Amino acid sequence: MHTLVKEHIHRENIYMWLLLLILVIVFLLYISFDILIDAEKIAKNKEQTVNHLLYVANLCTKYNIKYWLMHDSLLQLKKQLKDKSMIVFGIYANENTKIDALNVISKQDNYSFSKEMIKIMGTSYWNMSFNINHNDIVVGKIICYERCTDGFIRCINRINIAEIININPIMNTIPSWFISKLDTQIIDKVKIHIPQDYEVLLEYWYGKSYVKSEINNIDKQLSFLTNYVSTKNMTNLKANNCGFVYKYVYPDVDEIYNWIRLNDT
Repeated sequence: MHTLVKEHIHRENIYMWLLLLILVIVFLLYISFDILIDAEKIAKNKEQTVNHLLYVANLCTKYNIKYWLMHDSLLQLKKQLKDKSMIVFGIYANENTKIDALNVISKQDNYSFSKEMIKIMGTSYWNMSFNINHNDIVVGKIICYERCTDGFIRCINRINIAEIININPIMNTIPSWFISKLDTQIIDKVKIHIPQDYEVLLEYWYGKSYVKSEINNIDKQLSFLTNYVSTKNMTNLKANNCGFVYKYVYPDVDEIYNWIRLNDT
Protein backbone atom coordinates (compact mmCIF):
# COMPACT_ATOMS: atom_id res chain seq x y z
CA MET A 1 0.00 0.00 0.00
CA HIS A 2 2.79 2.39 0.90
CA THR A 3 4.48 1.68 -2.43
CA LEU A 4 1.24 2.42 -4.32
CA VAL A 5 0.87 5.74 -2.55
CA LYS A 6 4.44 6.69 -3.41
CA GLU A 7 3.89 5.76 -7.08
CA HIS A 8 0.69 7.81 -7.14
CA ILE A 9 2.47 10.85 -5.68
CA HIS A 10 5.32 10.36 -8.14
CA ARG A 11 2.88 10.31 -11.07
CA GLU A 12 1.19 13.46 -9.82
CA ASN A 13 4.55 15.19 -9.59
CA ILE A 14 5.33 14.18 -13.16
CA TYR A 15 1.97 15.48 -14.34
CA MET A 16 2.53 18.74 -12.49
CA TRP A 17 5.94 19.23 -14.05
CA LEU A 18 4.59 18.34 -17.48
CA LEU A 19 1.81 20.88 -17.05
CA LEU A 20 4.31 23.49 -15.92
CA LEU A 21 6.52 22.72 -18.93
CA ILE A 22 3.54 23.07 -21.28
CA LEU A 23 2.65 26.43 -19.71
CA VAL A 24 6.23 27.64 -20.13
CA ILE A 25 6.24 26.54 -23.79
CA VAL A 26 2.91 28.28 -24.42
CA PHE A 27 4.21 31.45 -22.76
CA LEU A 28 7.39 31.42 -24.83
CA LEU A 29 5.37 30.89 -28.02
CA TYR A 30 3.12 33.79 -27.04
CA ILE A 31 6.12 36.04 -26.40
CA SER A 32 7.71 35.00 -29.70
CA PHE A 33 4.47 35.66 -31.56
CA ASP A 34 4.10 39.04 -29.86
CA ILE A 35 7.67 39.99 -30.81
CA LEU A 36 6.98 38.91 -34.39
CA ILE A 37 3.81 41.01 -34.50
CA ASP A 38 5.71 44.02 -33.11
CA ALA A 39 8.44 43.57 -35.72
CA GLU A 40 5.84 43.40 -38.49
CA LYS A 41 4.09 46.47 -37.08
CA ILE A 42 7.36 48.43 -36.94
CA ALA A 43 8.16 47.42 -40.51
CA LYS A 44 4.70 48.45 -41.71
CA ASN A 45 4.80 51.75 -39.83
CA LYS A 46 8.22 52.51 -41.25
CA GLU A 47 7.07 51.66 -44.77
CA GLN A 48 4.00 53.90 -44.50
CA THR A 49 5.94 56.80 -42.98
CA VAL A 50 8.70 56.52 -45.57
CA ASN A 51 6.22 56.30 -48.45
CA HIS A 52 4.37 59.44 -47.37
CA LEU A 53 7.59 61.33 -46.67
CA LEU A 54 9.20 60.40 -49.99
CA TYR A 55 6.05 61.21 -51.96
CA VAL A 56 5.82 64.76 -50.60
CA ALA A 57 9.58 65.31 -50.81
CA ASN A 58 9.68 64.20 -54.44
CA LEU A 59 6.75 66.48 -55.31
CA CYS A 60 8.44 69.46 -53.68
CA THR A 61 11.70 68.75 -55.48
CA LYS A 62 10.00 68.23 -58.83
CA TYR A 63 8.09 71.52 -58.60
CA ASN A 64 10.95 73.54 -57.12
CA ILE A 65 9.56 74.07 -53.63
CA LYS A 66 12.27 74.49 -51.01
CA TYR A 67 11.42 72.27 -48.04
CA TRP A 68 12.99 70.79 -44.94
CA LEU A 69 11.83 68.29 -42.34
CA MET A 70 10.66 69.62 -38.97
CA HIS A 71 9.60 68.51 -35.47
CA ASP A 72 8.45 64.87 -35.31
CA SER A 73 9.89 63.98 -38.71
CA LEU A 74 13.36 64.98 -37.55
CA LEU A 75 12.82 63.02 -34.36
CA GLN A 76 11.71 59.94 -36.27
CA LEU A 77 14.66 60.33 -38.61
CA LYS A 78 16.96 60.13 -35.59
CA LYS A 79 15.06 57.04 -34.42
CA GLN A 80 15.32 55.49 -37.91
CA LEU A 81 11.59 55.92 -38.56
CA LYS A 82 10.59 53.11 -36.20
CA ASP A 83 7.35 54.70 -35.03
CA LYS A 84 4.27 55.66 -36.96
CA SER A 85 3.87 59.40 -36.68
CA MET A 86 2.81 62.46 -38.60
CA ILE A 87 5.33 63.64 -41.16
CA VAL A 88 6.16 67.34 -40.78
CA PHE A 89 7.63 69.57 -43.48
CA GLY A 90 8.60 73.22 -43.40
CA ILE A 91 8.47 75.61 -46.37
CA TYR A 92 8.70 79.35 -46.83
CA ALA A 93 5.31 81.04 -46.58
CA ASN A 94 5.64 82.78 -49.93
CA GLU A 95 5.51 79.37 -51.63
CA ASN A 96 2.16 78.33 -50.14
CA THR A 97 0.34 78.81 -53.46
CA LYS A 98 2.55 76.10 -54.96
CA ILE A 99 1.26 73.63 -52.36
CA ASP A 100 -2.32 74.50 -53.32
CA ALA A 101 -1.44 73.86 -56.95
CA LEU A 102 -0.03 70.40 -56.16
CA ASN A 103 -3.58 69.12 -55.59
CA VAL A 104 -4.09 68.93 -59.34
CA ILE A 105 -1.21 66.45 -59.62
CA SER A 106 -1.49 64.58 -56.32
CA LYS A 107 -5.17 63.64 -56.51
CA GLN A 108 -4.38 60.87 -58.99
CA ASP A 109 -2.25 59.26 -56.26
CA ASN A 110 -4.95 59.75 -53.58
CA TYR A 111 -3.00 62.55 -51.91
CA SER A 112 -4.29 66.03 -51.20
CA PHE A 113 -3.21 69.17 -49.35
CA SER A 114 -5.77 71.14 -47.36
CA LYS A 115 -5.40 74.29 -45.29
CA GLU A 116 -5.67 73.63 -41.56
CA MET A 117 -7.97 76.08 -39.79
CA ILE A 118 -8.07 77.25 -36.19
CA LYS A 119 -10.88 79.06 -34.40
CA ILE A 120 -10.09 82.12 -32.29
CA MET A 121 -12.80 84.13 -30.57
CA GLY A 122 -15.41 82.45 -32.77
CA THR A 123 -13.63 83.29 -36.03
CA SER A 124 -11.80 80.78 -38.22
CA TYR A 125 -8.28 81.57 -39.40
CA TRP A 126 -5.72 79.66 -41.40
CA ASN A 127 -2.94 78.44 -39.08
CA MET A 128 -0.39 78.63 -41.92
CA SER A 129 -0.22 74.85 -42.23
CA PHE A 130 -1.41 72.37 -44.82
CA ASN A 131 -2.67 68.95 -43.82
CA ILE A 132 -1.15 66.18 -45.92
CA ASN A 133 -3.98 63.72 -46.64
CA HIS A 134 -3.77 60.21 -48.07
CA ASN A 135 -7.05 58.47 -48.85
CA ASP A 136 -8.75 61.28 -46.87
CA ILE A 137 -6.70 60.48 -43.74
CA VAL A 138 -4.34 63.13 -42.35
CA VAL A 139 -0.80 61.71 -42.39
CA GLY A 140 1.21 64.88 -41.89
CA LYS A 141 1.47 68.62 -42.25
CA ILE A 142 3.41 71.32 -44.05
CA ILE A 143 4.14 74.41 -41.95
CA CYS A 144 4.66 77.75 -43.68
CA TYR A 145 7.39 79.94 -42.19
CA GLU A 146 8.08 83.62 -42.72
CA ARG A 147 11.63 84.93 -42.85
CA CYS A 148 11.84 87.84 -40.44
CA THR A 149 14.34 90.69 -40.49
CA ASP A 150 15.73 89.86 -37.04
CA GLY A 151 17.25 86.61 -38.32
CA PHE A 152 14.46 84.23 -37.22
CA ILE A 153 11.72 82.29 -38.95
CA ARG A 154 8.24 82.25 -37.47
CA CYS A 155 4.88 80.76 -38.32
CA ILE A 156 2.65 83.84 -38.50
CA ASN A 157 -0.63 84.62 -40.22
CA ARG A 158 -0.87 88.19 -41.46
CA ILE A 159 -4.60 88.80 -41.27
CA ASN A 160 -3.95 92.30 -42.54
CA ILE A 161 -1.23 94.93 -42.24
CA ALA A 162 -1.90 95.60 -38.57
CA GLU A 163 -3.18 92.24 -37.33
CA ILE A 164 -1.00 89.16 -37.02
CA ILE A 165 -1.41 85.73 -35.38
CA ASN A 166 1.72 84.17 -33.87
CA ILE A 167 1.21 80.41 -34.19
CA ASN A 168 2.85 78.03 -31.70
CA PRO A 169 5.86 80.33 -31.22
CA ILE A 170 7.73 78.06 -28.80
CA MET A 171 8.08 75.36 -31.45
CA ASN A 172 8.12 77.57 -34.54
CA THR A 173 10.47 80.44 -33.61
CA ILE A 174 13.99 79.41 -34.57
CA PRO A 175 17.07 81.18 -35.98
CA SER A 176 16.96 81.06 -39.78
CA TRP A 177 20.61 79.88 -39.69
CA PHE A 178 19.38 76.31 -39.25
CA ILE A 179 17.73 76.36 -42.68
CA SER A 180 19.98 78.88 -44.43
CA LYS A 181 22.04 75.92 -45.60
CA LEU A 182 20.25 72.59 -45.61
CA ASP A 183 21.86 69.22 -45.00
CA THR A 184 20.62 66.03 -46.64
CA GLN A 185 19.75 62.60 -45.38
CA ILE A 186 19.48 59.62 -47.71
CA ILE A 187 16.25 57.61 -47.33
CA ASP A 188 15.70 54.79 -49.80
CA LYS A 189 18.26 56.37 -52.15
CA VAL A 190 16.43 59.72 -52.09
CA LYS A 191 18.03 62.89 -50.73
CA ILE A 192 15.82 64.46 -48.07
CA HIS A 193 16.45 68.04 -46.92
CA ILE A 194 16.92 68.68 -43.21
CA PRO A 195 18.09 71.69 -41.15
CA GLN A 196 21.80 71.84 -40.50
CA ASP A 197 22.80 70.60 -37.05
CA TYR A 198 19.24 69.40 -36.53
CA GLU A 199 20.16 67.51 -33.34
CA VAL A 200 20.39 70.90 -31.62
CA LEU A 201 16.79 71.62 -32.58
CA LEU A 202 15.72 68.19 -31.29
CA GLU A 203 17.33 68.87 -27.94
CA TYR A 204 15.66 72.29 -27.81
CA TRP A 205 12.20 70.89 -28.59
CA TYR A 206 12.21 67.52 -26.86
CA GLY A 207 14.94 67.58 -24.24
CA LYS A 208 18.46 66.19 -24.08
CA SER A 209 17.56 62.55 -24.72
CA TYR A 210 14.78 63.43 -27.25
CA VAL A 211 13.37 59.91 -27.32
CA LYS A 212 9.68 60.82 -27.21
CA SER A 213 7.51 63.12 -29.29
CA GLU A 214 6.64 65.16 -26.22
CA ILE A 215 7.28 68.88 -26.14
CA ASN A 216 9.77 69.41 -23.37
CA ASN A 217 10.89 72.97 -23.93
CA ILE A 218 8.25 75.12 -22.22
CA ASP A 219 10.93 76.33 -19.80
CA LYS A 220 13.78 76.34 -22.31
CA GLN A 221 14.98 79.78 -23.39
CA LEU A 222 15.45 80.76 -27.01
CA SER A 223 19.01 81.67 -26.03
CA PHE A 224 19.72 77.91 -26.16
CA LEU A 225 19.53 78.24 -29.95
CA THR A 226 20.88 81.75 -30.36
CA ASN A 227 23.97 81.00 -28.29
CA TYR A 228 24.66 77.95 -30.46
CA VAL A 229 24.23 79.93 -33.68
CA SER A 230 26.54 82.68 -32.41
CA THR A 231 29.35 80.12 -32.21
CA LYS A 232 28.78 79.28 -35.87
CA ASN A 233 28.44 82.63 -37.59
CA MET A 234 29.80 85.01 -34.96
CA THR A 235 26.51 86.94 -34.93
CA ASN A 236 24.73 87.66 -31.68
CA LEU A 237 21.06 87.10 -32.43
CA LYS A 238 18.24 88.56 -30.39
CA ALA A 239 14.61 88.00 -31.29
CA ASN A 240 12.61 91.22 -31.36
CA ASN A 241 9.37 90.30 -33.13
CA CYS A 242 10.45 92.52 -36.03
CA GLY A 243 8.17 95.18 -34.61
CA PHE A 244 5.10 92.96 -34.89
CA VAL A 245 2.10 93.66 -32.73
CA TYR A 246 0.27 90.36 -32.45
CA LYS A 247 -3.50 90.41 -32.40
CA TYR A 248 -3.56 86.80 -31.23
CA VAL A 249 -1.19 84.12 -30.06
CA TYR A 250 -2.15 80.50 -30.67
CA PRO A 251 -2.61 78.52 -28.49
CA ASP A 252 -3.79 81.21 -26.08
CA VAL A 253 -2.15 79.96 -22.87
CA ASP A 254 -0.18 81.76 -20.16
CA GLU A 255 2.97 79.67 -20.70
CA ILE A 256 3.31 80.90 -24.27
CA TYR A 257 2.77 84.55 -23.35
CA ASN A 258 5.41 84.23 -20.63
CA TRP A 259 7.78 82.60 -23.13
CA ILE A 260 7.27 85.43 -25.63
CA ARG A 261 7.79 88.03 -22.92
CA LEU A 262 11.09 86.46 -21.90
CA ASN A 263 12.39 85.44 -25.32
CA ASP A 264 10.81 87.36 -28.18
CA THR A 265 10.10 90.98 -27.33
